[in-house]
Order: sequence, then C-alpha cells, then structure tokens
Amino acid sequence: MIVATVQGNEKGGKHITVKDGVKIFGKEQQEYINNIYDKFHINRIEIIGDFGIKKIKSKEWFCYMKHPEVDASGRTGIAFIVWDKNTEDDTIEKTIREIGFRDEDYIKFNKEYNKIKKGKSNKKKQLIFLVGLGMGLAAGLIVITLSMIKK
Repeated sequence: MIVATVQGNEKGGKHITVKDGVKIFGKEQQEYINNIYDKFHINRIEIIGDFGIKKIKSKEWFCYMKHPEVDASGRTGIAFIVWDKNTEDDTIEKTIREIGFRDEDYIKFNKEYNKIKKGKSNKKKQLIFLVGLGMGLAAGLIVITLSMIKK
C-alpha cells in the first residue's frame, strides 16, 4: 500500500491525498493524513532540501518531495509519501503521478529509491559475508588451538 498527500494549491489549502493510485476524501482521507504525520513525527524525519527518502521501521518507506505546482500565493508544497516494501512499482508510479508530479519528478524519485534499496541490499550482503568470515576465522583458531594443546 502507498499513500501520498500534499496541501492543495487552491484557496483553503485542502489536502490532496492518493491511496494506491486513487484520490481519497473525507474521513478516510483524514485518517491517512493523520497516520502520515504521525510517522513523520515519531520517526523524527528532518526535511532537508526538496527531496528525501528514508526507510522507517523494517517494512515501510517515507519520502518527502517538493510539489511542482504553486498555490495562489506562489508557494510550493511538500508532498509526503509512505509505502510498504510490498507495494508494486506500477502502483507507486500511479500514485505519484495522480498526486500531480511530472515525469521528471517520478524519474528522480525512482532513481533515488532504487539506489537506496540497492545500497541497503549491498550492506546486508556485506554484513552476512563479514559474519561468515568471522565465524570461519574463529573456527580456524579453535582448531589450531586444540591441535597445539594435544601436542
């Protein structure tokens, strides 16, 4: 599942919220907005610049992106996007486009997201390798020590 929200650019600033590629409204919308803001505060996410992606918990991701549209006062908003690791790429793309992002915005998002995912995967593989290497060295030292004791 993926949910994205941004303050609207019309007078009154009502949020635009999209869940799994479909705009939602009313009580459901407000529940998801509250949930996103809770995740933002609980995970102490800092907004630095126009774009950022962070893994939260072990199964969710959080992204903030400067929205391309400006409001009546000429200001841009920041969209918040939360999705779980099981969300299909096409659902992510559909949601990001439905909330009003352009092709180049989605391309930037996708490039950064894949880079971070790949980096996390490589770190995990490195950790597994190092733990295995450490266990192998420890076993080797035990064998050498035991053979020296027998002599």
